[in-house]
Amino acid sequence: MKNKFTFAEAIKKAITYSMKKDPKMISYGLGIDDPKGIFGTTTNLQKIFGEKRVFDVPTSENALTGICLGLSDNGFSVCLTHQRFDFMLLSFDQIINNAAKIHFMYGGNLQSNITIRAIVGKGWGQGPTHSQNFQAMLGSVPGLKVYFPFNSNDIFNILYHSIFDPNPVIIIEHRWLYELESKIKFQKKIKSVEKVSSGNKGTIVCIGNTVLDAYILKKIFSQKKIKFDIIKILSINPLKVDMIAKSVKKTKNLILL
Repeated sequence: MKNKFTFAEAIKKAITYSMKKDPKMISYGLGIDDPKGIFGTTTNLQKIFGEKRVFDVPTSENALTGICLGLSDNGFSVCLTHQRFDFMLLSFDQIINNAAKIHFMYGGNLQSNITIRAIVGKGWGQGPTHSQNFQAMLGSVPGLKVYFPFNSNDIFNILYHSIFDPNPVIIIEHRWLYELESKIKFQKKIKSVEKVSSGNKGTIVCIGNTVLDAYILKKIFSQKKIKFDIIKILSINPLKVDMIAKSVKKTKNLILL
């Protein structure tokens, strides 16, 4: 039995488990049924669950996100994928003015059981409109949960639990991570922050793909017997800083990646 999964496989695994568990869950997004399956994260899902539950959509980000909200208010749980965070900017009206506030505006009688996958990461010739990340902006919006996973275990547990969370959730995925392999272990709840290495010369705080940079620093400095606390932030909102504060109190130095 396979014990390691790529980041992309972990996404597909979480969606598959969730759709089998909840017959009213649907998943859609631009190119979801494409042969490449959004970097391999949605291949064959339409064959498994049918066109009524997994389907492609027109390029109209704001409308698609609004439909997502309407469905969630009528008992559906929805996993919507925006292939580029940059283009998801067009749906910020729905995300910030509606999804984040519906629960409070209607006295708790409505909820936004939506999970939005937002893909980031630059590549060949993709500077101005394919390489931006607005995690800090979304992390400042009350009512939204925002996550930035690093490995297969992170994304599997974050995505699975987010789908069954009645709150609106944004999950940021860096496309450089899709081929990284790691083991998956089911967690009862999402970890907000995690220490992945220990030391006393400084505290390195990282998110998403910058965890790779932290490991490079660890390798370089370990040759000189210099060790760091490396702390991986998984949850941007809510942001828990107790572990970071405790570490900095010990090391006296802070490096933010």
